[in-house]
Amino acid sequence: MFVRILCIFWLCLAYCYAGAQEPFCIALGIKNGLPANEVYNIWQDKKGYIWLTSDEGLHRYDGFSYKPYRSAGQSFIAGASIQEDDKGRIWYETFDGWLYYTDGDSLRPLQQNRPIDFAPFHIYKDRLYAVQIAGVDIYDTKTLKLLCTIPFNTYRVQHTACNQNGYYITANNILYHIAPDNSVSFGHLPVATNNNLALIATHNDSIHVITGTTQNYRAIVFNNNLNVVRSFPCHISGTIRALSEIDGKPWLCTTRGLAPYLIHNQPYGSDTVSYFRNKTISSAFRDRNGNYWVATTDGVLLVPEIDNKLYTIPGETITRIATWKNKIVAGTRSGNILSFDTRTKAIQQLIKTPSDHEIYYLRVQNDMAVYTGKKFGIISLINKFSSEEHPMATKSVSDIDGKYLAIARSGACGLQLIPGCEHIQSAWDHTFYHNSTIEIDTCTRDLTTQVRARATYYHTTEKVLLFGTSIGLLIFDTTGRYETITMNGQPFYAREIAGVGQDVFLLSARGKLYKWNNKKITELPSVTNGQNIRKILPHDDQLCLIAETDIYLWTPARNTCMCLQTNVPAGAVNDVTWMNDTLWVATDAGMFSIPHPTQQHANVALPFYINSILVNNVTHTPTAGTLVLGYNSNNIAINYSIITPGIGTYAPAYYKMAANAPWIQLPNDSRTLNFQALAPGEYNIFFKIGNKEQAQQVSFVIRAPFWQQWWFIAICTTLLAAVAGSLYARHMRARVRKLEEQKEKIQLQEDRSRSMLAAIRAQMNPHFFFNALNTIQAYIVTNNKEKATNYLAKFSMLTRTILEMTEAETVSLSVEINALQLYLELEKMRFPSGFEYSINAQSITSPDSIEIPSMIIQPYVENAVKHGLLHKEGEKKLSIDLQEEGDTLIVTIDDNGIGRTRSGELNRIKQQKHRSFSTRATEQRLAILNGSRKQKVSVTIIDKLNERKQPTGTTVIIKIPAENV
Repeated sequence: MFVRILCIFWLCLAYCYAGAQEPFCIALGIKNGLPANEVYNIWQDKKGYIWLTSDEGLHRYDGFSYKPYRSAGQSFIAGASIQEDDKGRIWYETFDGWLYYTDGDSLRPLQQNRPIDFAPFHIYKDRLYAVQIAGVDIYDTKTLKLLCTIPFNTYRVQHTACNQNGYYITANNILYHIAPDNSVSFGHLPVATNNNLALIATHNDSIHVITGTTQNYRAIVFNNNLNVVRSFPCHISGTIRALSEIDGKPWLCTTRGLAPYLIHNQPYGSDTVSYFRNKTISSAFRDRNGNYWVATTDGVLLVPEIDNKLYTIPGETITRIATWKNKIVAGTRSGNILSFDTRTKAIQQLIKTPSDHEIYYLRVQNDMAVYTGKKFGIISLINKFSSEEHPMATKSVSDIDGKYLAIARSGACGLQLIPGCEHIQSAWDHTFYHNSTIEIDTCTRDLTTQVRARATYYHTTEKVLLFGTSIGLLIFDTTGRYETITMNGQPFYAREIAGVGQDVFLLSARGKLYKWNNKKITELPSVTNGQNIRKILPHDDQLCLIAETDIYLWTPARNTCMCLQTNVPAGAVNDVTWMNDTLWVATDAGMFSIPHPTQQHANVALPFYINSILVNNVTHTPTAGTLVLGYNSNNIAINYSIITPGIGTYAPAYYKMAANAPWIQLPNDSRTLNFQALAPGEYNIFFKIGNKEQAQQVSFVIRAPFWQQWWFIAICTTLLAAVAGSLYARHMRARVRKLEEQKEKIQLQEDRSRSMLAAIRAQMNPHFFFNALNTIQAYIVTNNKEKATNYLAKFSMLTRTILEMTEAETVSLSVEINALQLYLELEKMRFPSGFEYSINAQSITSPDSIEIPSMIIQPYVENAVKHGLLHKEGEKKLSIDLQEEGDTLIVTIDDNGIGRTRSGELNRIKQQKHRSFSTRATEQRLAILNGSRKQKVSVTIIDKLNERKQPTGTTVIIKIPAENV
């Protein structure tokens, strides 16, 4: 019954074939910058630039951007037939037959005779061949001068070709040959080509003309003497559009793909190799990095390796792959397990999981496919048993001895009995049947639980199981006991475990590689250029490392590592597996077969060129010398090219602004280095691609403005110093002179003031002395000896005081009061009936500390006595009141004398005999004192009157400010 069900199952499986089976390529189109989708011709120049023609004319591509080339007066820009001469100029021909060549960043027309419709021109060494109405023109590419014209009938020219033997044309069913000496020979085509294509493929010893129509092409082979030597059919599907040369061999560009033309093998058969059969090909070539460029009517195909095939499975995305015999066993995102026959390209569905859950683990061991989707399953690839599924989220499986599988799953580390192997003896039988902790079913046992296991490996020599778990690295022996292996006392978390020979390698959760040996874990130096590792896979005696951006093959025994030439970004890789020397890579786009990925291509340095230097938006051609610029020409833009048209040739670019300056990485999204508002100085811009410093550099000097030049600064400094020195000297002389004048003036004023004060005091004192002596004389005459003696004593005291006061500028208030008392006593004695006086200074707290100008009060007291009280009849009174108000001393002198008016009248009578001095001297003295002071000494005189306006006396108020006190 089991056999019948199994036969029905296999008979019911649907077979299909992998689609595409084309080389892996990158499509370049309008969306990523291509000028037009239909490209007619494509070419690489000596510098490495890619040139292409389309309906948008001629463009240059450096892997980053497309630069258009236009010429003024072009009537037509679409064309083909790109070539390069010995001077590095790029030529192309428009479809109306006119030729143009590049001159720097410009496109210039060739001065030529009127051409016929498009017939490909050719350049060989220093000669250029171009077809025109009257024949073939030959130009010198050095001078661009017409050397000669070879006349013949060019009606219905179909194709042209050129090699070391000369120039060839097919026209009018004839193959023409123009030799280097300009001689012409011809040979007849045995097949009429009037309405058919006639392409020419040249070889060292033969010329091949391919003519005919679709499904009926023939190759006609001529020798160098233009004799037909053979003819054979070319079974090419599609219409031949052009012929391209790749690696020195012709390839046919057709409406059904690209096919090599086999010169020495004939006839063509139905199994002729062709590529991109669903594309119309216009041109193709192989660049110096080994990449194929294919121009189509739908863009450009960039092919890293023509033998790398891409296989797609309709409706499926491959997530995991493994090899079994000559087949690839693949798990898909929709939960299918498929087998892919690498010879027949047939695909067979092995199982469809009911959950449509992605297959995220797949391993083929001992003719079994072990997988994990939503459940853990085992499929026999040789019909040994039916498929089995178990409800376990298994992360990794390792074969132990053909009877058991070690299973790392979420929640436990366990053993799985392989169906149909119950009778095999194993060292793990006792553990499976007696020492396991939990029995899931009759075929599954857990060795430990409550852990999340994700990696496992069985070491056949030491007979131990290694499990990478959430609690660290666990090692089980055949008794079921385990221990935890730590690193530096800390748990080690392994995401994958793989063995190469007797060595065991661990991939940490951080993407680093470690080695396990004798229960010790050692970190290994990075062999992936610093990239973290995503997955490890053993391959013979090597370890395949899938890193962040590349795939490496590491040989532990020799510690050698090479980056595989897969041309598939490692970040897009879902899984890899090996079949002999072919690497199979699973991606979302399909499966890639990469033969011999270990064959390293020569490392080609990325060409770097300075295209132009823009100074304030004015273009300068790069030169080897130093560009000298004005001070205001300081906005610099350096346009450069890093030619990276291939795949996997990217390298970071850097620049620095001085030899000892640090490198600064250039942005990937620009090819212009801008400097704005540079300061004057010398600049040397260096460039580096990857680790290789480039020979090309940009040197320029921005001159400082003339006002920043040393000579201008020196002149200005000298002039300024001279002017400043002159002005300063003049100022100092004027200031010294002014100070001297002020000093002399002050000195003269002080001397004058002192002289005047001294003279006034000298005049004042004799005046008083004269009056006092008259009084004493009067007493003596009247024989009043007592009064004379008393008066004389007081007079002597007052004289002494006055003499002391006249020597000083200022005196204390107490001395002034004392002098006033002596003076008033003497004056009182001189009066016949005397008078009353009072000096009130009780409000003055410290009269000894108050300094006032000497004899400043006495003259006003003297006036009160002499002019107010002397002629007064009756009671005579005089009061002197002193008090402080803030910083001002206020002296009030009040008398009840006859007043200033009557006194003035009496003085006028006396003027004939006596000249009054006291009042005038006092006024002069005050003027001198106030002349050198900010705050003035003020004197206020008040004439007192009664109700009848009669004088009753005089009040004098003297205010002496603080600076005078």
